Amino acid sequence: MEFPLQRLHRVDAERNEGARLQLQHRLILDPRRSDCRGAEPYCSAEAIRVSRGPADVVQGPSRLSAWDHHGFPTLDFMKPAHHFTVHHARIRFCPVEDWAFVRVRRARGPHLDKVMEQISERLPEFSYVDLALTAWSLATMKWNPPGLYDRISKLSLACIGEFQPQALANIMWATATLKKENDALIRHSAYVAVKHLDSGMDFRPYEYSTMVWSMVITQAREEALFSRVSGHVVRRVSEFGPQELTNTAWAFASLGFKTQGLFEALGKECSAKLRYFNLQNLTNVAWSYSHLKVCDDLLSEVAAVAHSRIHDMNVQDLAQLALTLVFSRRANFGLKEDLGDDGVLGSRDLTLALVVEVTKAMVQKIRQPGVTTPDDAWIVHDLVLVWLEEKAASELLGDSWHMLDAYMAGLHDQVLDFLRNTPLLARALACGSVVQSAHVPIYEQSFRELDIRSLGIKYTGMLLSELGLTDREDDGLTESARVLLAEEKAELLRQDPGAGSQNWCLFRFHLSSELREAKELAGIRVRSCGGDPLALELLDPPREAHLVAVRLSNDRLNHRRRDAEFRALAHTAGVLRSLIPNADQLMQERIVWGNRLRGWVHLYVTEVPCLSCLGAMVQFARRFPRVQLRVAYPGSDQYPPRR
Repeated sequence: MEFPLQRLHRVDAERNEGARLQLQHRLILDPRRSDCRGAEPYCSAEAIRVSRGPADVVQGPSRLSAWDHHGFPTLDFMKPAHHFTVHHARIRFCPVEDWAFVRVRRARGPHLDKVMEQISERLPEFSYVDLALTAWSLATMKWNPPGLYDRISKLSLACIGEFQPQALANIMWATATLKKENDALIRHSAYVAVKHLDSGMDFRPYEYSTMVWSMVITQAREEALFSRVSGHVVRRVSEFGPQELTNTAWAFASLGFKTQGLFEALGKECSAKLRYFNLQNLTNVAWSYSHLKVCDDLLSEVAAVAHSRIHDMNVQDLAQLALTLVFSRRANFGLKEDLGDDGVLGSRDLTLALVVEVTKAMVQKIRQPGVTTPDDAWIVHDLVLVWLEEKAASELLGDSWHMLDAYMAGLHDQVLDFLRNTPLLARALACGSVVQSAHVPIYEQSFRELDIRSLGIKYTGMLLSELGLTDREDDGLTESARVLLAEEKAELLRQDPGAGSQNWCLFRFHLSSELREAKELAGIRVRSCGGDPLALELLDPPREAHLVAVRLSNDRLNHRRRDAEFRALAHTAGVLRSLIPNADQLMQERIVWGNRLRGWVHLYVTEVPCLSCLGAMVQFARRFPRVQLRVAYPGSDQYPPRR
């Protein structure tokens, strides 16, 4: 019989030997979404040995047990609830394997409820290890009892300086996995991690990768932590397994940190261990390196291996590979007629073969009910558009393309119907009119039910046209915006390679009221990121405009207010309000003033607007009915309205 503690020692030993590559916990990274799910940090025997107290609760393969004075489990969770007591126990969840948590989760009932009751009562007694492991366990079970995480967070902040590397990795991972907008805890954890790294404290490879992954998911850009981790990764990269390599590469690529020698070292190690990569490892590393356009040789190797294994890929793998091919190609899409060999991985023939095979495989998945989401469809639809003309797509893909395009057309009709009929938009009047507060939650709930983030290049353009938000006679505003953004972007990319993946917006306006006028004809540039200093100078949207940014499907956090086009609309709405000197008085008297303003606003964005921003554009148009709003992005002018 192998007891849980013995099992933990054995797993530790195996992980420290040559079996590391085979024992990696599965990491699910999905760069096509902001909700990338990460593998749980490994809970080692060392974490248990540092515990203090008469008893600990440990989860083993078949039961959750408490240690007796011999160090072996005696408290059986299979006993009836009235036999279970933990009054003298220091509670801690110490998972042995991921599947064991799944087993406990299925067994939710009086046993686990009793544990949670005791945890809640005795939480102030917990050490930092107890706090971190409890948070880790809750996140692994995807269970978030009301208020418990907030209490754990508050207690953790009070003793964050005591947290050792594994505890830091666990609490950061739990915060990211539970989708908590806990900026204070994450940034304090990063600060402590930096201090530990500077003092020479030893971190394990999975702790490095877990910390940077968590920073990305919680959208905390701490350059000090990433720069320290980068140096350690470069020196110790040979210790990293496939999961740790791809996790680290994804995190740095997502935030655009291209530190000295990091991607070269990771790329060399990935190439050496490519035979050990599973399909997710392959598609993750392909996405990461195409994102920053580095290591073409590695991408060629990955492309060749991926092509040979396409038929084994699941939906996530296919979507990530599709995104890789889109990222590698789209930089000049819609900006020049002949893209030539832009974005080719290995050879043009291999790349086109990947495009065709990925599309066919995804369409087969879409035909199976409940296997895919609408986001999978538009990603692959965009893949075809950036690599093939629609005529060529019809010839090469046949029924697969026709089915995919028809599916996207149906999504377009569904979104258009929503934007025209949801109460918040259908009954919206000019600023100063009464807004039913009940319409906002209905609007947000309806967005979640759509379960889609975008309509992609073609059908977003059609939607904008049908809503009257495009202008094919824009007097060169779109072309000049392209040139200005290209110049500024090229300069910034030399300093920050990750800026290439951000959405950029250049907006102009000429606005007036009866007494005042405001114009910005040179254009204001803003990016969709937390580190754009110009964004701090922009105005917030006035309360009367009721501009709502919505958390989209699978967004871990609601960051849509930081989208470049939303910031542009918010600033313009603030400028419009400043043109009405007595707006406050008019609001008190319930006098509509939004229809007293006129003019035009032109937005050019480098990426296809998401549905949250499309909704905000419709809101803006309703609140300021005499202000002409026009939106463009690369390729938007190629697709007229459907009807």
